[in-house]
Amino acid sequence: FVDELDTNASLRTEFEKAFVDESKALARYKEVETSLTAASDNMEQMESLLNEMEELRLNIEAMDAWNLTSRIDKILPILGFDQEDLEAKVGSFSGGWKVRIGIGKLLLQNPDLLLLDEPTNHLDLDSVEWLENFLRTLDTPMVIVSHDREFMDRLCT
Repeated sequence: FVDELDTNASLRTEFEKAFVDESKALARYKEVETSLTAASDNMEQMESLLNEMEELRLNIEAMDAWNLTSRIDKILPILGFDQEDLEAKVGSFSGGWKVRIGIGKLLLQNPDLLLLDEPTNHLDLDSVEWLENFLRTLDTPMVIVSHDREFMDRLCT
C-alpha cells in the first residue's frame, strides 16, 4: 500500500482518500439538497428528491460519514502523528511513516480483515517494532505473509 500513496498529497488528503463511498454519498447528498431548492415548484420531483435524500441520510449515518474529520483526528495519535502533520506532504515522510499512513488508510475503512503482504519489507528496526506492537493492539483478524520469521513468531498465534 505504500506504493499507492500520492507523495504530492498532504497527509489529510491522503487519509480522506480512504473514504471513497462516504465521499460519494456526501457529494450526492449536497447535489440532492441543491436540486431540492430548485424544485420548489414541482411537488412530484420534490417528493422523489426527499425520498432519495432520506435514503442517502440513512446510508451516510450507517457509514459514519458525517464524522470523517473526527475519525481522522482520532487515528492520528494512534499512528504517532500530530495535527501539524496533516498539512505535510506524504513524500516528506520516511518509509516507516509511510507504512503508518497506509495502515491508517486501511483502518479508516473499518475492514473486517487485514491482509498484509510482507509488511516489514524496507522498514528499519524501530518501524518494525512499532508495526508489531500496533498490530498486537488490533482486534481485526489478519492474514500476514512474511519471510520475517521473528516478526511472525512474536505476532501470530
